[in-house]
Amino acid sequence: MLPFVLFLILAGVSLLLHLEKSRRYKELQNARTQSSSTVRSQTVEMAKAQRGLYYQIQLYLGYPSATSYAVAGFIQRLGAVIPLHQVQDLQIDPGLQSFSFRLTVGIAARRPKNAQLAAAGYLKKIGKFPEIMRIELARVDRVPGIAGENRLRLYSITGQMDMQ
Repeated sequence: MLPFVLFLILAGVSLLLHLEKSRRYKELQNARTQSSSTVRSQTVEMAKAQRGLYYQIQLYLGYPSATSYAVAGFIQRLGAVIPLHQVQDLQIDPGLQSFSFRLTVGIAARRPKNAQLAAAGYLKKIGKFPEIMRIELARVDRVPGIAGENRLRLYSITGQMDMQ
């Protein structure tokens, strides 16, 4: 009988040890799952931070050249549309993604209607630039001329252009 009781005690202890081993294995698996998801989320967060820093640096370092190229391209296309002797003033105010401009054009014509038609033609040609987001034409005070000669009439073309 003693060996049978001893066998039952050993079997009970063995069963308890297997149950404890199983419980600890489950705890270990839960800890590994939590740890890997934390590491994965930290990796993702670190990658997002690095990507954000990269784009900030690219924007900061690339801004002057991007602005220069956009403005130079705009001025080059303006030269193809408007004769340079008619350009009185050009102001460009660059922003982060776009720039605004104000172009003052002096058109010599005997009749105001002819000058206005020429200015509207310039506005239409500039409005066809693909990067133009907004454009307007306004009349500026006229410059007095000598009677019988062509009078210089000033027009202001203002707008906003996207820097691509």
